[in-house]
Amino acid sequence: MRRTGPVQITERDRKVMKFAFEQRAISYDQIRCRLFESTKRPTVQYRLGRLVRDGYLSKIGIPSGGSLELIYGLTEKGFNVVRKDYRFEITQAYFKSDSYLHDVALTDIRTRLEKSAMFEDYISENMLQACGELTTSLEYGPFGTVNSDAVLVLRGQEKSFRLALEFEASEKSGVRYGKKLTEYYFSHDIVAALYVCGDARIEKSIRRVDSEFESQFEPKIYTCTMDVVRSGASPLPFTNRKNATFLLR
Repeated sequence: MRRTGPVQITERDRKVMKFAFEQRAISYDQIRCRLFESTKRPTVQYRLGRLVRDGYLSKIGIPSGGSLELIYGLTEKGFNVVRKDYRFEITQAYFKSDSYLHDVALTDIRTRLEKSAMFEDYISENMLQACGELTTSLEYGPFGTVNSDAVLVLRGQEKSFRLALEFEASEKSGVRYGKKLTEYYFSHDIVAALYVCGDARIEKSIRRVDSEFESQFEPKIYTCTMDVVRSGASPLPFTNRKNATFLLR
């Protein structure tokens, strides 16, 4: 007989809420694959349903690819659970998504990057904006200033290094790309930005704008399409305007 009283928060529930805090929007499949891998679907649905019912998570259905995708987010009640023992001090109540499908796709990208041997850490945009010690730090503050989608911390041969991560799901104007790329090129603390592009047309647009910086700066922008990311290619290739490739192994 299933319980009908208030849900008792488990360590796995906390992990779900922390994941929702970091990514702002996560799908049912992403939660199941990450935190309920060996659990049967009805059990996962029941557990998430209880967290929604008791006000820790929100749930909406978003049309995607001809079906309805269930997407979960954090509520204020869930946020208060997360901030009690999060690995960084949370100083701003940021946890809501402005673009569900963008954030869900970015979560897929994160999952792929975490499989790389070079992977060390992933600092999401929400973490950059909500955690005061990241906002003010010399290492991560510059990424927050330019509103990077994430910071990817990778293992090098001698030491770790940090790269910006951006996901462009839809084509924007050249002016908007130019503004963002200008911020990256004028930031001495960010060595490069990896752009995952929704399709080849978006990648071409970013490359075209990046070419305008050719006379002033060595390339900082490396691109790859979402199809390549989803293909499971390893190493994962990111290419700059000079056709030099950074291989994420």
